[in-house]
Amino acid sequence: MAGKRLAVGDFEFALEATGTHYDACLCVGRASYLICNNTAKSMAEIRESPGWLKAQKPFVELSDKFRADPLE
Repeated sequence: MAGKRLAVGDFEFALEATGTHYDACLCVGRASYLICNNTAKSMAEIRESPGWLKAQKPFVELSDKFRADPLE
């Protein structure tokens, strides 16, 4: 995720992240981001869960909401 410029509503998963660093972010405004982090599991462990694919749907829905109405 480092160095990427996301548009409002874009999200990024840190698929190569190790340890318990930032796992995902969602651009919610021109200069505002929602940062997601699991303090107990790495992204590799999270992606092993059967719920991983289900968890992506809320990110898409939330990103659409911020794209339509960005944080000011």
